Amino acid sequence: MKIILYETDPNSKISRIIQDRIFKLNMETHLSIKSLSQLLRKPMNRVWIAILFAATKEELIQLHSMRELFEDIKIILILPDRTKDTLSLGLQLNPRYFTYTDSDIGDVAAVVENMIQKMEI
Repeated sequence: MKIILYETDPNSKISRIIQDRIFKLNMETHLSIKSLSQLLRKPMNRVWIAILFAATKEELIQLHSMRELFEDIKIILILPDRTKDTLSLGLQLNPRYFTYTDSDIGDVAAVVENMIQKMEI
C-alpha cells in the first residue's frame, strides 16, 4: 500500500504530524504538482491513499484539473479556506474526508490510520 502526501512545505505541521504517526508505512511526499502528476501517470503506481494539502486556492484548482488521475485513489483533502467556491471545487475531487488548514491536523492522521485498518481487514 502506498500513501502519498502532496504538500509544498516539507517542514510544515501537517508533514510532521503525518510522518510521526504513519512513519511505518510506505509514504511518499510530493512537493510539486508536476512531481505528483508524474507519479500518478505511471502505470501500476499503486497509490491507495492521497493526502492533498492545498495551501492556496490556486493549488486546489491545479489539483482539480488532475482529478481524473485520482479516480481509484482514496483522497483526504485539506482545503485552504471555508468559502463556498473552495468547498464546491474540493468536493468535486470526491474526498473520503476533508478538512481545512485552520482545523486540527491530528484528525487527518487518525483518519488515515482508520482507513488503513479497514483496508487490512
